[in-house]
Amino acid sequence: MKPTSAAAVFGLGAAVRFVTALAGDTVRAVRNEAAGRQIWARDGRAHIEARGVHHVDAPADYPAALRSAVGALDGVRWVAVNGILGDVIVDFDPERVNVARLSETVAHVEHEYAMTGRPRDRPLHPASFEPIFDELVALGGDLTGAVVGLVGRLAPPLSLPPESIAAVHAVDLIPGLRTGLDSRFGAVRVDAVLSLAGSAVSAASRNPLSALADAGLRAVELPAALARRHAWERRAAQLTTTARAAAAQAQPAPDARPTPLPPGPVQRYERKAGAVTVSAAALLLPVAGLTRAAGAIVIGAPRAADMGAAAYTAALARTLCDRGVLVRDPAALALLDRIDTVVIDAQVLVDAEGRLDPLTDAVLAAAHRVGRVVVAPRSSGLAERVGADDSLGGGPHLAASVRELQAQGHTVALIAGHNAPGLAAADCAIGILTDGRTPPWAADILCGPGLSEAWLLLRGCGAAGGNSARGVRLALLGSISGAVLGLLGPQRGACQRGTLPVGLAALAAVATGIWSVGALARQAPPAPSDSTPWHAMPVDEALAALGTGLPGLTDQQAAQRRTAPTDAAEPAETLWRATLSELDTPLTAPLAAGAGVSAASGSVFDAGLVSLVMMGNALLGAVQRTAAGRAVRRLAEIGSLQARLRRQGRESITPASELVVGDIVVLRAGDAVPADCRLLDADHLEVDESSLTGESLPVPKDPAPVDAAEVAERASMLYAGTDVVAGSGAAVVVAVGAETETGRSGRLADSGESASGESASGVAARLDDLPARRTRQRPHRAPGVRRTALPGRPGAAYRRRGGA
Repeated sequence: MKPTSAAAVFGLGAAVRFVTALAGDTVRAVRNEAAGRQIWARDGRAHIEARGVHHVDAPADYPAALRSAVGALDGVRWVAVNGILGDVIVDFDPERVNVARLSETVAHVEHEYAMTGRPRDRPLHPASFEPIFDELVALGGDLTGAVVGLVGRLAPPLSLPPESIAAVHAVDLIPGLRTGLDSRFGAVRVDAVLSLAGSAVSAASRNPLSALADAGLRAVELPAALARRHAWERRAAQLTTTARAAAAQAQPAPDARPTPLPPGPVQRYERKAGAVTVSAAALLLPVAGLTRAAGAIVIGAPRAADMGAAAYTAALARTLCDRGVLVRDPAALALLDRIDTVVIDAQVLVDAEGRLDPLTDAVLAAAHRVGRVVVAPRSSGLAERVGADDSLGGGPHLAASVRELQAQGHTVALIAGHNAPGLAAADCAIGILTDGRTPPWAADILCGPGLSEAWLLLRGCGAAGGNSARGVRLALLGSISGAVLGLLGPQRGACQRGTLPVGLAALAAVATGIWSVGALARQAPPAPSDSTPWHAMPVDEALAALGTGLPGLTDQQAAQRRTAPTDAAEPAETLWRATLSELDTPLTAPLAAGAGVSAASGSVFDAGLVSLVMMGNALLGAVQRTAAGRAVRRLAEIGSLQARLRRQGRESITPASELVVGDIVVLRAGDAVPADCRLLDADHLEVDESSLTGESLPVPKDPAPVDAAEVAERASMLYAGTDVVAGSGAAVVVAVGAETETGRSGRLADSGESASGESASGVAARLDDLPARRTRQRPHRAPGVRRTALPGRPGAAYRRRGGA
């Protein structure tokens, strides 16, 4: 069989399996809905909805009764009640007991405790198929509405007036109406129903653009819902290995917040735009009639801003789920553009021996870009060590501390590995999974093990703010352009003219939301920092820890340690991405809106001229940008750093990119240090470290171990990017490429970050830090006094002793 035929057969089989799985899930979802209980079961593990178990005011013995009744069934291995998910989780033998019997037992206990009358308001389960079903139905309705609306334009049938869609938009504009519907029926279900209603009206009013924009959003949200479910199915067995791991106590609902959630950029715009739109409609109603008033509602509705934020949230959720992150509550991702305070539990930053996580610097830098950074608990003393802004009470006081921050008007993100009350209190709770510990079920987003996903989420806060600002600008320009075209023109076709820029703005907002997440996901992962105190180790212990010796590594050892190029260049930016970046300016949207208004008003030449100049300028800038990038890469290749390498006792000149950890390098006056190194021996060696520390004078180096927190005081270390100005010496490589001090600083600077949330480095950083350095406590070193290590205790405390 030809490869193309095999690929076609494989693709057809995958499509059939996908459709079959969707059909089966749909049948199960309809059956669950008819039974009034959501059930998810796989491989002898079942999650069965239990009414009221997620409420803190449920009877105290209700969970115990559920465990006792279900656990008494033959074939049940263990039972756990998860008050966060609102489920009874059962591990059972399918040959001896079925899911229907388990569900009947849960229903019986509900009846005994008078829970059957309680509303089905449990949190949305990660395995729930209902959001996928709603998105499928909404997407189908949107596409049908777009096709019918387009056909209706080509062959006008009996239809509704275009202003009819104002009835759907009014639900979002009438204060309190949408909130009441969401609380009564659920935000996902209300959104799907409104989408279907909008699609039906768009089709009947021959306005396909509105339905097409909504279909674009559904096309993003449907894969996100599928990815969320798949992430749960991949991690469910890991998260519920035992009854202890699967159990969780109910926590207060999010509405227990001490003050209302502060509005974000989209919410502030929606509030203002809604007030202006309703006022304009009220003024036009008695003067210009119902048609004009309805047209004002259609044109002024701030849909584009909300759709842009929703597209960003859905695309980010899919990206996270594809990386194995469990998004338990997708609504938390919608709050990223409002976060202004990040609280970090100290236990996720240090291990059992008190060593910092390798990604601590990157996480703190990303958190500083979000806003204020606070470490808990205060007793850990970690706030000053990692450069946080403040500390607060942790442990049993963490929830109260978070509530206090919220009462002060802050929107709080919490990163923690446990502490369910604190996670439940936070506006966006990021739980870090740890092997051997109970999962942080109260977290909205479960990451890890490790901090890389938490770093990405913190980076996503800044991208979310930028995306929301763009969405607001697009919505404003769409409404203004629509008002110019619709309200100021002739009555005939006014609404259709006015909705054109509004629909285009909504499509553009959805596209920019997806693009923002794409740019975020393409960012290189943060380089981990090495917390090993090489500067404090004696030479022999450093060599032993690195598995090398004074003669150097063998070629075979070096080949085994080289997993990737140590100085790999960043991937070249493509022309189309560079063009999009050039277009991402505040002037692009107004110019595009002006061109659209000109075209709609008959000035096609002016519109084409503006569009041509705008695109030509972006393309020219992109060409120059990519050309400059190629030139820089060529210069880097021509002037690549060379190192004097010692292997198997022989010295040779080799590119610095070939170095691996454990290599021995020989340095002489005039050489550039090719990597971070632990000095082995020195002969009057002096190094210029101004590019790294800002020191204006050469620094003498000595192989004796030192205990120093500041990089500038580590006389036994050599750092990549510095220069030897006098003397000679030999050193062992401890870090290469992006893992060096210069590499990590450069990576943070490229992403606009630093340890203090700024991008200054080198001399600029030292100049900024000059006032602090004048008052900083630095050890006084008397003549003839040097720091020496306690024999046999690398990295321990150090004493001073007199020297000759």
